[in-house]
Amino acid sequence: MNTELKTDTEILIIAMRHWAKVVLSNGGVAADTISEGADRLQELQARAEKAEAALATERKKVVDEITEKNAPEIVKVNAHIVDMTARAEKSEKLWKEFITLMEITEESDSGYEFNPNKISSCRAIDGRRLNEILNEARGMVFNAPKE
Repeated sequence: MNTELKTDTEILIIAMRHWAKVVLSNGGVAADTISEGADRLQELQARAEKAEAALATERKKVVDEITEKNAPEIVKVNAHIVDMTARAEKSEKLWKEFITLMEITEESDSGYEFNPNKISSCRAIDGRRLNEILNEARGMVFNAPKE
């Protein structure tokens, strides 16, 4: 008996054929019916396998057709993604450079620490918002806001 069975259906077919032999050896008439059932089951299994193969072929055709039909759009979307990624990387680089310049601290001859680069506003609310924006950008670029 083959130990490398593929499916439950094959096991059932073998069992039915074995049962038919047992019934036949005991003089039973049902052996032919059981054997015919095994044959029919084997035939149905073969048809099911053909149908699955046909379905896989059709599925591949549909996917290929959709891909081919949408290829120009896919190329445009991919180009847009590449462009947006490049812009995001450039933006991040510029923000890093800007924040680094804004955070430079120097010490005067008298020992006083100061930031030589500043952004100022005559409006307190705008100044506060500029500080919030800078802190948010710092968090995005350096993954940690500076307090």
